[in-house]
Amino acid sequence: MEKIFRILDKRNKIKKEEFEDRLKQEKLNDKQIQKIDSFMQGNVPLDDEVSTELKQLLEILKQYGYEKWIEYKPSLVRGLDYYNGIVYEVYDNDPKNNRALFGGGRYDGLGKIFGDYDIPAVGVSPGDETLKLFLENWGLLKNLETKNEVIYYIPIIDEKAREHITKISEKLRKDGNVVIEGLEKQSISKSLEFANKKEIDKVVIIGEDELKEKKYIEKDMETGKQNVIIL
Repeated sequence: MEKIFRILDKRNKIKKEEFEDRLKQEKLNDKQIQKIDSFMQGNVPLDDEVSTELKQLLEILKQYGYEKWIEYKPSLVRGLDYYNGIVYEVYDNDPKNNRALFGGGRYDGLGKIFGDYDIPAVGVSPGDETLKLFLENWGLLKNLETKNEVIYYIPIIDEKAREHITKISEKLRKDGNVVIEGLEKQSISKSLEFANKKEIDKVVIIGEDELKEKKYIEKDMETGKQNVIIL
């Protein structure tokens, strides 16, 4: 199966005849090759032969308001053996920069290769040249040199707050701030301990009580002052 994925990864980089010949060498017949090619061209509806995991991810992204930024692309394949789940790439909206800025995916079990722990994992790798083009095309290099951003940390204190965390992050970033989001549930004390260690300016607290009262707390880590903000 790993060899087939490597071939699929080369689909847009080699001639069609060579692509089909390589698949035939892996004992695939004409009908199977035609079905694979049709699927990778997007001719198979999303609801037919797509994993439940991918459908769930697309639905979550839709709920978070990212639907217009996401494109299901069945031709995207990672040829590396350790990928064993959903893979993805991130692109710039500027047509001048049409190469992927980031690429990554899920690789559960990769840690086991290098140590004793077998843990779920997902990662992404940036491209230095494409990222440079992105910053240049959008005029961000100059901004980076002159901006004095406020750094926010938004921990996950209550799992039910995830959707609100995304929206708060989006607003803060639009205002020119740097936002670090928590990846897993964390107590308030651990959250503040992390913020102190990383010299973070402000922490957004939105737990069970805040959700009930439809508000969140913005805590200044230097002064200790807290502002209550309505959701």
